[in-house]
Amino acid sequence: GNNTKTRSYDVEIRDGTSPKRVLFSKKYTQPGVYTEKMYVRYGPGYYALTVRLTTANGIVYDDVFHIGHNIKHMEGLSWMLFLPLVLAAFPLLCFQKKVSWDDEDDDGKNMNGGGGRGVGIL
Repeated sequence: GNNTKTRSYDVEIRDGTSPKRVLFSKKYTQPGVYTEKMYVRYGPGYYALTVRLTTANGIVYDDVFHIGHNIKHMEGLSWMLFLPLVLAAFPLLCFQKKVSWDDEDDDGKNMNGGGGRGVGIL
């Protein structure tokens, strides 16, 4: 027999299985492979996307895909903050003048003009 009913396929993509969290819905009139773009309005995170295809005869096919959407964007931001601080601190930490306690008293500018203990006018 010849199928006189027109072919139509209703496709829905949901976050989970709730009919309240539909991310994408479209009716197709031809079988085939399609590429669609959709907006995930719930923000970055991990999702279980349920893809539901309903035929004109009422047969329902479900499949679930687990994805992570924009979950590593903070990793790049932390490097953008951390790396300049490390690069700025590196010269300060590596190129310090070596301080010797022997050089401090031996500069030839004693307060009492000669040797001694540097007690000033007393």
